[in-house]
Parts: sequence; C-alpha cells; structure tokens
Amino acid sequence: MNEKHFDELMESVKEVGLIERGEVAPSREFIIERKLTADSPNVKTFAICLAREDEELIPLKIYQVVLQPRHQTCTVKDENDETLVCPIEWFLPVEFPSDIERLLEQTELALA
Repeated sequence: MNEKHFDELMESVKEVGLIERGEVAPSREFIIERKLTADSPNVKTFAICLAREDEELIPLKIYQVVLQPRHQTCTVKDENDETLVCPIEWFLPVEFPSDIERLLEQTELALA
C-alpha cells in the first residue's frame, strides 16, 4: 500500500470514529449489494462487526468471517481466539482492493 492510499484509509477511519461518537454526520454513504440467498455457498470474506449484543466482539472492527447464507449465520474468531457462530446480520461484508486484503490477511496471520 502506498503512502497516499494509507493516508486516505486513515482519514476514513478517523471519520468513522467521529461519526460513531455523533460528532459529525457522514460525508457520504455507500450502498453495498451482495446477493446472498439460502442457496449461496459459504463465503470467506472480511466484514465490519455491527453487533453490540456480544461482549466478545468489537463493534466496527474488521473481522475475517465465513458467511453461511444457508443457515443465516457466520463464523468468526473473537478477541480470545475462540470461534463464534453469530447471526449473519451482525456483520456487514466489505470488499477491499486485493493489496489491502492481502495486508489484512497478513496482519490476521501475524496476530494468530
């Protein structure tokens, strides 16, 4: 990742913090359409945690998850490295450019 992309990513992260604390309104909105049906296969992807119901997960953190549309669940490793099965609506799947996904995967492997 080059310095320009990193700086842009950091600005977005800072903005999310301000929005979450209610200090500013979002400057833009994105519509993410991912067509998952009960017939869709399991999908390993990155997702933003939306859950506040489980103390083992951190809201707004990016997790690597396995979406299981057939059961409307997803599998994720929590902060204690334990595998959780959660409702699929607790996570918002996101797609990143391939270089960022590689960086996230390397970071995840380094933390494991």
